[in-house]
Amino acid sequence: MRRFLVVLLCLLLLACERRPPVVNDAPSDAVHVTILTTGLPPEGKVSAIAHYLVEDDRCLPVDYSKAIGGTKPEIALQHGIAVERVGDGSFVSTAYGDHYAPTVVRRGYSACIWRLQSISVGFDVRNVSRVSFLKENDIDSGAAKHEVCRFRDPVPAFCRAEPEDEPLHSGVRIVIQANRNPPGRPSERGAVGRQPGTRHAFPALSFPILPTDIRDRLCRPVFALLPSCCSD
Repeated sequence: MRRFLVVLLCLLLLACERRPPVVNDAPSDAVHVTILTTGLPPEGKVSAIAHYLVEDDRCLPVDYSKAIGGTKPEIALQHGIAVERVGDGSFVSTAYGDHYAPTVVRRGYSACIWRLQSISVGFDVRNVSRVSFLKENDIDSGAAKHEVCRFRDPVPAFCRAEPEDEPLHSGVRIVIQANRNPPGRPSERGAVGRQPGTRHAFPALSFPILPTDIRDRLCRPVFALLPSCCSD
């Protein structure tokens, strides 16, 4: 009887296992970012971060070991992307829309799709930082974003749009643009039927799914016995 209980407990532990998001070994949805600056001093630095949001948070299971009533894992992820200087005031970077592979976060649940939500570009001049964002619609449309980053005043912390004839003074004028095609390659959006503003389509994935109410009834006793079952 004791051996049977041990085997049953091990099976329940496997069913409750949480899996972290998996980085795609061969991403193909490249998003090329071009950054043009005017007035950036030689010591100025440029950095970039790709931000991802889970497509459907219902794929994230409730973790009853985290808080009374349960809570869900983070629905947003981010990671830094390399920025390369290619000329006087010119920089390039590349993010991938499919950087994170569709992931079954916990056994018995459907796969989570991580969508590229935005790309933030940071500018640092003499330890003063400003940031500009390419949001999802900017990435999909490929439209250029014209802004000015002011470093003399403590606020605002974000670059913002200003008239072209506005004096720069201590500011840096920037133009950032994202393109899902390699630089210099004609857009193929029309050929593949993808229109600006639409979300990236992922192939349908088929995973065995245990009904939530049944699975939770099975796992709650495990949470009570081993509260670290589903912790990070």
